[in-house]
Amino acid sequence: EPLFVSATNNDKAPSKLVEAGIAPKKRHGFSLAPYGSSLFFLCGLQHFPGDTTGSFVYCFSLEERVWTEVEYEGTFPATNPGRPYSGCRFGQSCVVYNRHAWIFGGFVASEDGGVEPTNSLFSFDLEEHRWEEVAKMSPEKPPVMSGHH
Repeated sequence: EPLFVSATNNDKAPSKLVEAGIAPKKRHGFSLAPYGSSLFFLCGLQHFPGDTTGSFVYCFSLEERVWTEVEYEGTFPATNPGRPYSGCRFGQSCVVYNRHAWIFGGFVASEDGGVEPTNSLFSFDLEEHRWEEVAKMSPEKPPVMSGHH
């Protein structure tokens, strides 16, 4: 399904927003992190059996109107990055602050093959393209949660 943009201050018809590139596959529970003239697509539960793209990060350039896959360093914040289903994280909250996308909570794969909520906090450096788990500075942690705003 193409992505379109409309101008609200004139009578022009909507124009096609995406010109080229490989967009993320269909999924839900993902996060979009706006930064500069780009939108970073993070996490999400894949909809296709055997799909291993749940730990991929994508970037959409608002200027060039193209999608690209982002190569990153660090460990993706899921149980088994790069594997179908268990390699994704979904339902997390995400905010952008100080050149980082901060993700908290959501669901990850459990040891028994199901899913479980998490209370882990990760940051993704939007300039250096690096994932990092935020160190736990105290024994107090917020409860596990997902779908929060």
